[in-house]
Amino acid sequence: MGVPASYWRDLAYYHPADQFSAMTLPTLVPRDYQVTEKDFRRFEEAVANRSYLTFYQNRA
Repeated sequence: MGVPASYWRDLAYYHPADQFSAMTLPTLVPRDYQVTEKDFRRFEEAVANRSYLTFYQNRA
């Protein structure tokens, strides 16, 4: 895919829910087309108690 191995190693240790849990500013969280519905719901549940996050899912 033309991406260095260091990218994939870094990505393996990236946990978006942890990153968003540390934030305190209002944030709109869109559902990216590369994220499965299951993973989006899992993320949504992991940060559900964060009132500063707004989830948006375009259902085209």
